[in-house]
Amino acid sequence: MPEPIADTTDSGQDFASIGDIERLEDRLTALEEHVVQMGRDAWDRANKNADKISILYGELKTQQERADRLEAAMAEMAKTLAMMAREADRAGNLLGQVEGRLLQNGETLAQIAEAAARRAQAEALRRQDFSARLERLQDQQAAQAQAFAQAISRIEEGLQALARAEHEGAQQLGQALTTLHAALTGLQAQVQAGWAAASEAAEGRARAAAGHAQAEEAALAQLLAGQSQGPAQLRSIAASAGELAAASQALQAHQQARVRQAALERARALNRQALPLLGKAPFAAVETERGKAAIALLEEAARLAPEDTVVTTNLALAYLQAGELEHAEELLRLALAREPEAAYALNALGLLALRRGRAQEARTPLQQAAALAPEDATIQLNLGKAHYGCGEIRPAIESWRRAQALDPALVARDSAVSILLDEQARLEGTA
Repeated sequence: MPEPIADTTDSGQDFASIGDIERLEDRLTALEEHVVQMGRDAWDRANKNADKISILYGELKTQQERADRLEAAMAEMAKTLAMMAREADRAGNLLGQVEGRLLQNGETLAQIAEAAARRAQAEALRRQDFSARLERLQDQQAAQAQAFAQAISRIEEGLQALARAEHEGAQQLGQALTTLHAALTGLQAQVQAGWAAASEAAEGRARAAAGHAQAEEAALAQLLAGQSQGPAQLRSIAASAGELAAASQALQAHQQARVRQAALERARALNRQALPLLGKAPFAAVETERGKAAIALLEEAARLAPEDTVVTTNLALAYLQAGELEHAEELLRLALAREPEAAYALNALGLLALRRGRAQEARTPLQQAAALAPEDATIQLNLGKAHYGCGEIRPAIESWRRAQALDPALVARDSAVSILLDEQARLEGTA
């Protein structure tokens, strides 16, 4: 029997290799799928990262834009501060000039007062001198009158003697005529002496006070004529002194008016500086430092111009925004006591009542303000709020629409009023 040939194909080993290959292929397939999945995951992560990068880039761009706007705002603020500094320098220079002028005016006023005092003293001395001269002239007139009476008496005696001489003879007649001639000659000499004394007094008075020469010469002439005007002359001198005092008072009043005008201009400048520090809205919250600065400026303005209604009202509004309602009301009452028809102050009083939640109380002053200033959009806006607080919707809408017609931007800044007007327009459109 032939010897069997050994099978060298090793089929068992071949089957094992094919199984390994299949498993390998499965592993390769799984690995390929895993790689594909990893690639997809990597792609998704890349997309997500790209989205994040886009978002970050957008945020970065927004931040850059904000930074640019902030830089522009800071530049604008720097310009504004520089402008304010220049305005402050100019205001300081102007104040210095005003102070210098006030000092000069004060010195001039002192000089005028001193000159007036010297003039008054000289006038008093001249009045004393005139009184003394008047007394002397009166004494002279009395003496002349006495001498004239004596002369008349002697003339009468001469006439009597002449009458007797008619019976006593021609010799006695000659003696009587001689006596009469002597009396008449003496009387003429006394009259001439009186005229010479009056002329000398008039010339001396003219040299002492040229301004009163004519009046005093007239007084002396009247004295010589027997019509003494001494009291009238004294009244004329008193009138001259009164005119001098009136002129001095007028000058003082003019200086005081200039001082008040300078104070008023300074107060108005301070008022203009304070307004930007206050909020635009009546109840706006103002930073503490800005509010304090505004109040300080307006208090100084009110001190310089206590009668200015606008300054007083703005100070009251500053206190209103600071929450000092009692102080604000006190100032507004004071302003309206001085100027009852000040629409600006009436509007502020209405705002104060609205701040306290008293719409009915606010309605009356706001209606008065609207009647006085019908073209003021702010007053119309506030009057609408008072009507709305009282439940008067139709009058409120009408007031707001008038305000919108006068100043659309003002109403647009008030979001609540804008919403109510839009809603009312929508309802009217659907109806």
